[in-house]
Amino acid sequence: MPISRANPFLALSFAACLVALPLSALSQTGPEDAGAYLAARVAGSNSDYLAAADWYARAVQADPANPTLLDAAVLSNIALGAFPKAAEMARLLLQTGSKSQIGQIALLTSQAEAEDFEAILRDGTAGASVGVLADGLIAAWALLGRGQTTEALARFDTLAKTDGMQAFGLYHKALALASTGDFEGADAIL
Repeated sequence: MPISRANPFLALSFAACLVALPLSALSQTGPEDAGAYLAARVAGSNSDYLAAADWYARAVQADPANPTLLDAAVLSNIALGAFPKAAEMARLLLQTGSKSQIGQIALLTSQAEAEDFEAILRDGTAGASVGVLADGLIAAWALLGRGQTTEALARFDTLAKTDGMQAFGLYHKALALASTGDFEGADAIL
């Protein structure tokens, strides 16, 4: 007997689940990871990021080259505050050729925690991006972390001269000055 005749509610529930899924994920999700994917989606929609991260990890084990699963796994781990795991998933995501803003944020966080300012600058030069404003700020702070204060301050000045970005550039320049001990310079800007 067809599903719709046996239990109309079951058929309706199944159809609703299909509509709620991103088509790209559904088409890439095989039977071995569909349950884990659905459980992860439900957990994420309920803001249960611990469960979502766990279920996405299971789904990724079944399909480790699925960019949709990996992107969602990165996001769940960031929401959970598990940045090392988010960075691990972001590295896998990068290997798929996918360009993910949230994945890039996870990688940047990992590099910043390791104080790997060279990698931050190298990736930025190679085209890694989290957005125009953030990219400029990240590069300036990485230069400051590398000890290139003059270059970092020049980047903040350039940002401050961009239409609509003056407050961001000046505020971060003040923070940078304060971090180097120039409290008078920071105070003058603020």
